[in-house]
Amino acid sequence: MIKYEKLTHYINGSVNGSHWAYCFDFLQGVKYPKGQRDILVFICLKDDKKTPQIDFDGNPRFCGIVMNHCRGISGKAKINKVKRFMLTEKDGLSLTDSFKSLPPIDYFLREVPYEIYVQNKTVGTNTVANITSIKSELYKKRMYIAQKFDGGKAPDSTN
Repeated sequence: MIKYEKLTHYINGSVNGSHWAYCFDFLQGVKYPKGQRDILVFICLKDDKKTPQIDFDGNPRFCGIVMNHCRGISGKAKINKVKRFMLTEKDGLSLTDSFKSLPPIDYFLREVPYEIYVQNKTVGTNTVANITSIKSELYKKRMYIAQKFDGGKAPDSTN
Protein backbone atom coordinates (compact mmCIF):
# COMPACT_ATOMS: atom_id res chain seq x y z
CA MET A 1 0.00 0.00 0.00
CA ILE A 2 1.30 3.45 -0.91
CA LYS A 3 1.70 5.96 1.91
CA TYR A 4 1.00 9.49 0.70
CA GLU A 5 2.77 12.56 2.03
CA LYS A 6 0.71 15.48 3.35
CA LEU A 7 1.37 18.60 1.30
CA THR A 8 1.19 22.16 2.50
CA HIS A 9 0.05 25.16 0.48
CA TYR A 10 0.86 28.84 0.43
CA ILE A 11 -2.14 31.14 0.34
CA ASN A 12 -0.59 33.64 -2.03
CA GLY A 13 -1.89 32.79 -5.50
CA SER A 14 -5.26 34.53 -5.68
CA VAL A 15 -5.99 37.99 -7.04
CA ASN A 16 -7.99 40.70 -5.26
CA GLY A 17 -11.73 40.63 -5.72
CA SER A 18 -14.76 38.39 -5.60
CA HIS A 19 -14.33 34.67 -6.34
CA TRP A 20 -16.05 31.34 -5.98
CA ALA A 21 -14.00 28.96 -3.84
CA TYR A 22 -14.26 25.83 -1.78
CA CYS A 23 -12.59 24.90 1.48
CA PHE A 24 -9.59 22.74 0.63
CA ASP A 25 -7.42 22.22 3.72
CA PHE A 26 -6.98 23.17 7.37
CA LEU A 27 -3.44 23.78 8.59
CA GLN A 28 -3.07 23.84 12.38
CA GLY A 29 -0.27 25.35 14.41
CA VAL A 30 1.62 26.99 11.53
CA LYS A 31 4.60 28.86 12.97
CA TYR A 32 4.59 32.63 12.36
CA PRO A 33 6.99 35.23 13.82
CA LYS A 34 4.32 36.31 16.33
CA GLY A 35 3.09 32.85 17.31
CA GLN A 36 1.18 29.90 15.94
CA ARG A 37 -1.70 30.32 13.51
CA ASP A 38 -4.36 28.08 12.03
CA ILE A 39 -5.03 28.55 8.32
CA LEU A 40 -8.18 27.57 6.47
CA VAL A 41 -7.08 27.13 2.85
CA PHE A 42 -9.47 27.67 -0.06
CA ILE A 43 -9.07 26.95 -3.78
CA CYS A 44 -10.41 29.63 -6.13
CA LEU A 45 -12.78 28.39 -8.82
CA LYS A 46 -13.67 29.52 -12.32
CA ASP A 47 -17.17 30.84 -13.00
CA ASP A 48 -18.49 27.28 -13.47
CA LYS A 49 -17.96 26.84 -9.68
CA LYS A 50 -16.19 23.50 -10.29
CA THR A 51 -12.90 24.03 -12.11
CA PRO A 52 -9.94 25.42 -10.12
CA GLN A 53 -8.35 28.67 -11.27
CA ILE A 54 -4.78 27.94 -12.38
CA ASP A 55 -1.82 30.35 -12.25
CA PHE A 56 0.94 30.73 -14.85
CA ASP A 57 2.97 27.93 -13.23
CA GLY A 58 0.09 25.44 -13.44
CA ASN A 59 -0.77 25.62 -9.73
CA PRO A 60 -4.24 26.23 -8.30
CA ARG A 61 -4.86 29.72 -6.97
CA PHE A 62 -5.08 29.46 -3.19
CA CYS A 63 -6.36 31.95 -0.65
CA GLY A 64 -7.20 31.59 2.99
CA ILE A 65 -8.24 32.72 6.42
CA VAL A 66 -5.50 33.11 9.03
CA MET A 67 -6.59 32.70 12.65
CA ASN A 68 -4.96 32.51 16.04
CA HIS A 69 -4.24 28.91 16.98
CA CYS A 70 -6.94 27.63 19.34
CA ARG A 71 -8.87 24.55 20.39
CA GLY A 72 -12.06 25.97 18.87
CA ILE A 73 -14.33 25.44 21.86
CA SER A 74 -15.35 29.06 22.41
CA GLY A 75 -18.44 30.22 20.54
CA LYS A 76 -16.58 33.46 19.81
CA ALA A 77 -13.50 31.75 18.31
CA LYS A 78 -12.83 32.91 14.77
CA ILE A 79 -12.84 29.33 13.48
CA ASN A 80 -16.40 28.87 14.78
CA LYS A 81 -17.49 32.18 13.30
CA VAL A 82 -16.17 31.05 9.90
CA LYS A 83 -17.75 27.57 10.20
CA ARG A 84 -21.09 29.24 10.96
CA PHE A 85 -20.74 31.38 7.80
CA MET A 86 -20.01 28.24 5.73
CA LEU A 87 -23.10 26.32 6.83
CA THR A 88 -25.68 25.77 4.11
CA GLU A 89 -29.40 25.06 4.39
CA LYS A 90 -28.64 21.41 3.48
CA ASP A 91 -26.59 21.09 6.68
CA GLY A 92 -29.82 21.22 8.71
CA LEU A 93 -28.70 23.67 11.41
CA SER A 94 -30.59 26.89 12.07
CA LEU A 95 -28.69 30.06 12.90
CA THR A 96 -29.74 29.69 16.55
CA ASP A 97 -28.66 26.03 16.67
CA SER A 98 -25.27 26.99 15.19
CA PHE A 99 -24.53 28.91 18.38
CA LYS A 100 -25.03 25.69 20.40
CA SER A 101 -22.99 23.28 18.29
CA LEU A 102 -21.12 23.10 14.99
CA PRO A 103 -19.67 20.28 12.88
CA PRO A 104 -15.90 19.69 13.11
CA ILE A 105 -13.73 21.56 10.60
CA ASP A 106 -13.13 18.39 8.55
CA TYR A 107 -16.84 18.45 7.67
CA PHE A 108 -16.26 21.67 5.70
CA LEU A 109 -13.39 20.26 3.63
CA ARG A 110 -15.76 19.50 0.79
CA GLU A 111 -16.33 20.81 -2.69
CA VAL A 112 -19.14 23.21 -1.82
CA PRO A 113 -18.58 26.57 -3.54
CA TYR A 114 -18.76 29.76 -1.48
CA GLU A 115 -18.73 33.30 -2.75
CA ILE A 116 -15.74 34.97 -1.11
CA TYR A 117 -13.85 38.27 -1.32
CA VAL A 118 -10.03 38.25 -1.37
CA GLN A 119 -7.73 41.10 -0.36
CA ASN A 120 -3.98 40.57 -0.76
CA LYS A 121 -1.77 41.84 2.04
CA THR A 122 2.01 42.20 1.74
CA VAL A 123 4.28 42.26 4.78
CA GLY A 124 7.97 42.51 3.89
CA THR A 125 8.46 40.17 0.94
CA ASN A 126 5.49 37.90 1.70
CA THR A 127 2.08 38.39 0.11
CA VAL A 128 -0.94 36.56 1.51
CA ALA A 129 -4.32 36.29 -0.24
CA ASN A 130 -6.67 36.85 2.71
CA ILE A 131 -10.36 36.07 2.52
CA THR A 132 -12.08 39.07 4.07
CA SER A 133 -15.73 38.02 3.67
CA ILE A 134 -17.95 35.05 2.79
CA LYS A 135 -21.49 35.16 1.49
CA SER A 136 -23.44 33.16 4.07
CA GLU A 137 -26.58 31.14 3.31
CA LEU A 138 -27.46 31.08 7.00
CA TYR A 139 -27.23 34.87 7.43
CA LYS A 140 -28.44 35.51 3.84
CA LYS A 141 -25.77 38.18 3.28
CA ARG A 142 -22.04 38.73 2.96
CA MET A 143 -20.32 38.36 6.34
CA TYR A 144 -17.08 40.10 7.20
CA ILE A 145 -14.49 37.75 8.75
CA ALA A 146 -11.96 40.03 10.46
CA GLN A 147 -12.46 40.52 14.17
CA LYS A 148 -11.64 43.57 16.27
CA PHE A 149 -8.28 42.21 17.42
CA ASP A 150 -7.23 41.59 13.77
CA GLY A 151 -6.60 45.32 13.44
CA GLY A 152 -9.09 47.94 12.43
CA LYS A 153 -12.79 47.97 12.99
CA ALA A 154 -14.90 45.34 11.23
CA PRO A 155 -17.45 47.01 8.92
CA ASP A 156 -21.16 46.51 9.44
CA SER A 157 -22.26 43.34 7.59
CA THR A 158 -25.69 44.65 6.60
CA ASN A 159 -25.41 44.02 2.83
